[in-house]
Amino acid sequence: MKEIKSNEQNFPSLEVQEKRKKVLLLCVDNDPESRMILQLAEKAGIHFIRSTQPLGARLDQESEIARRIGITDFPEVWTVEMPGPELERELQKLGKNISPIDHHSYGKGEDLLDRTKDKSGVRRTSSLEQFIERAGITDDEMRSWGFDPKTTRGLGIFDDRYVQGLRDEGYSQEEINRVVDSNVTLRIQLDPAFKAKMPVAEKVWSESADQSGFLVLRSFYNQSIRAELSLISIKKGQDTKPLIIVDENGDKIYVQNIDPGIVARLQQKIHGGKKTFTFGAGRCWGVENTGSDNSVTVEEIFIAIENKNF
Repeated sequence: MKEIKSNEQNFPSLEVQEKRKKVLLLCVDNDPESRMILQLAEKAGIHFIRSTQPLGARLDQESEIARRIGITDFPEVWTVEMPGPELERELQKLGKNISPIDHHSYGKGEDLLDRTKDKSGVRRTSSLEQFIERAGITDDEMRSWGFDPKTTRGLGIFDDRYVQGLRDEGYSQEEINRVVDSNVTLRIQLDPAFKAKMPVAEKVWSESADQSGFLVLRSFYNQSIRAELSLISIKKGQDTKPLIIVDENGDKIYVQNIDPGIVARLQQKIHGGKKTFTFGAGRCWGVENTGSDNSVTVEEIFIAIENKNF
């Protein structure tokens, strides 16, 4: 590889630029990572189809996609986080080289579709990082388009491995905050209502209280602001601190960043017909009180956490 001197700029070769012209990208547009992929694709001159499907998108649910792709002259088709092996094989029979870009797994048991690892068993990077590499997009290109390369890649790392992934990759708190700010900007593009929630979340955070080693956040807002509160916890450097978030005026309560043993205890002690769930790799627990005359309270949650009898 040619060494790049400090006063040189590294832009893609004509070969890479020609390769991009032969690609058709099919990409969802339902989260910050996919929105950034589409923005980079547009700057790189890569033709794309923007899917309007929400989270959980599938290739076979995209309207007339086989026909739309089949009539094009693009030999290369890259699909982003839209699993659909049967349709992928159908498109291959039409002479298209289908290359999924993904880092998720779908289904269970015999129906499992695992795209978290490559054929060698190596864990794949985020979809955004894969796209940047496959498209041959350089750091200097990103800078010329107005994007900070480290922040841009950080969006993918954040999507794939959350905050700890950024820390594992050597991001400082200041750099993590820039990734969070970029994430928020893209979220607002996707959902303008998100902007109105941030000041509410800031106010709720300012009124938080410490109780038995937990930070308790109570929101009387009629919409969920858990995601916004989680982003604030990252910027405050407190995302690993145990949190209890009373969301949507008590309709939902989340207990985050706790030991899996405590999660199991909450699952065991708080039930009675309540809809409970776990998330965050088994280190977070939640309960839905919506429409209930006998809502679970924070006090009951603390009793369960402390392993006391009701």
